[in-house]
Amino acid sequence: MPPLVLVAPVGGLPLGRRQLSVKSVFGVPTGHPPIGGPYLVRNALTGKYYAFNLTAWFEFGRDFVPVLTYGASVLTGGTAYAMQDRDDPTFAAGKAVDGSVGTLWASQNSTVPQWWAYDLGAGHSAIVQRVGWASGSGRSEFIGAFTVGGSADGVTWDPVLYTGTAVNMVDWQFFTFTNGAAYRFYRLMVTSVLSGDLVQLGEIGMYEVT
Repeated sequence: MPPLVLVAPVGGLPLGRRQLSVKSVFGVPTGHPPIGGPYLVRNALTGKYYAFNLTAWFEFGRDFVPVLTYGASVLTGGTAYAMQDRDDPTFAAGKAVDGSVGTLWASQNSTVPQWWAYDLGAGHSAIVQRVGWASGSGRSEFIGAFTVGGSADGVTWDPVLYTGTAVNMVDWQFFTFTNGAAYRFYRLMVTSVLSGDLVQLGEIGMYEVT
């Protein structure tokens, strides 16, 4: 089938799903492909392509918005590590992926940049297009500006798959982005903090489109 052309991200639809405003190239202005796929999409800003399956359509103005769904976090079965851990093993990098927002990874101090990374393991890779984290119950240290990067070997990085700024909150917050490459390693680089004297993560997840 002909590719779809990505126009721009669209807000205002349910949190936790990725919304993209697209125009079809099927020869009719209001036409759109059927549910299913995979379909190829081109990001008009970066020129990159990626594939996805359509699960539903919403009409949004004159465009149609595919609702993309995500599986469970790919951060499982591998190894978490960080630029800096606190001396206390209670705050080790792996605490950010232990399934509990009651535990956390924390840096030794609030000096930035700080990074947290994950190795999916030999023979494993994922096309991550969504990241989310929670600061954890009762916490007061919050990440501000950040980037998400990917690497095939943990040495050479595609350092900026996504650049964003988090909000000052304890609960989960999610960020979606375009990524057409599969990486074994993913890294969250924190470049500023909103409050507190540490860089920390209560729990973090990274997700592929299903």
